[in-house]
Amino acid sequence: MSRAIEVIVEGYAKMGNRRALEELRTNRRVIIDTLQSLKSFDTSSALRHNLEELAIIEAGIARFGGPL
Repeated sequence: MSRAIEVIVEGYAKMGNRRALEELRTNRRVIIDTLQSLKSFDTSSALRHNLEELAIIEAGIARFGGPL
């Protein structure tokens, strides 16, 4: 899925749609918080995957300059 998020981030960055990238980042942060709160399940794989996607999204936002 990381390749998919790379394509999505690239598209939003090319269109200059920082807001869409920020919404993706917010979504990933909510997912990460939820996964971290689940103690009864092994969420390590899903957590790692979402952290990787968050890094890709933040790199896309960084292309616009200014604060993340």
